[in-house]
Amino acid sequence: MKLLILITIFCPIALIYLVPRYIKLREKYIRLEENSVSLQKYNAVQNELKRLKKLLAQKEQETGQTSGK
Repeated sequence: MKLLILITIFCPIALIYLVPRYIKLREKYIRLEENSVSLQKYNAVQNELKRLKKLLAQKEQETGQTSGK
């Protein structure tokens, strides 16, 4: 009987404490996932930019060599 009384007292208190913490942690995790996706997109754009710069430099060299002949 005493155990039942303790459970009925402490379970709601624990829920009142734990549920808001769980919600905050879940929101923080969602933000971290969004930041991770944004970082992946940023890195992909940076890699594409580097590739295009190399391609442009290569084309400029080719046109410089053909016009110099």
